[in-house]
Amino acid sequence: MTNPALKVQAEALGITVHNNWNDKRIQEEIEKVQGANQTNPGQASTTQQASIPENAPPPAVSGITPGDTPSPILADPKPEKKEKEVEVLLKAAYWPEEGVRKEIGDKVTVPMSKAKQLISQGKAEIPLSEDD
Repeated sequence: MTNPALKVQAEALGITVHNNWNDKRIQEEIEKVQGANQTNPGQASTTQQASIPENAPPPAVSGITPGDTPSPILADPKPEKKEKEVEVLLKAAYWPEEGVRKEIGDKVTVPMSKAKQLISQGKAEIPLSEDD
């Protein structure tokens, strides 16, 4: 049985995890993608590009940033009913919908879709288990 935190981290990076992969294989794939992102920070890795279908709709946008160079503000994904919740370690301050600010280094439990979003943006990571 694989470590669910590794699987979440891999999926957040755009890696399709196969059922027959063990923890070591998942970790190797994560390191490949992270290594590719570090060598080409301006480009997405081929693994991430391959996971997005060509005819996929663009991400939902909730507004635009003000200023001389406006950029879209991506809408938060809506959690599915009974979506699994995952604990993440924050690398940036975060305001959940309840409105209580969470600081860097705090562990928060969020829906899987939100965890994937925060990890892909570099704002959170899956905490290591205490026995590591």
